[in-house]
Amino acid sequence: LLCMAVLGGCKSEEQIAETVRPQPTVISPDVNITQETPQRDTLTVSGTGEVKLAPDMATVSIVINTTEEQAEDAQRKNAELTEAVLASLRANGVQDGAIQTEDIHLSEEYDYEKSPAKLMGYSMRNTLSVTVRDIATIGSVITDAINAGATGTYNLAFTVSDSSGA
Repeated sequence: LLCMAVLGGCKSEEQIAETVRPQPTVISPDVNITQETPQRDTLTVSGTGEVKLAPDMATVSIVINTTEEQAEDAQRKNAELTEAVLASLRANGVQDGAIQTEDIHLSEEYDYEKSPAKLMGYSMRNTLSVTVRDIATIGSVITDAINAGATGTYNLAFTVSDSSGA
């Protein structure tokens, strides 16, 4: 009986071969087919792909920052410069719908080298998010905005307007 129990617990070479994980079948360097389980009639395929598209539009944040002794003066000067920047954007073909106010911020400015700190004035910052549909003009859009009174830019990003075809 002991001999039968030992022999009954052993697997044949055929049974062992069925439980060994199959090796992937390589169709090309980028495609591997592997049967994940020893079940028959099961095929699992995985892969990766990459699509590259040329950008056709750009988005940039344009900052207009002013500092004056009085809050009202900082706001007034900022509004004047913002109108000049908006005029330069329109002159470069940017539509009004492609210009959004991203942030408006008014804050006090202090001289911290004095004790106690002395109020020096007020800083007004207006940030516009601008979408440019003709990316060939983004350089002149930014340069003209700076020349019109903008004090800086950030978040320049090139994107694709319609990626559904990819």
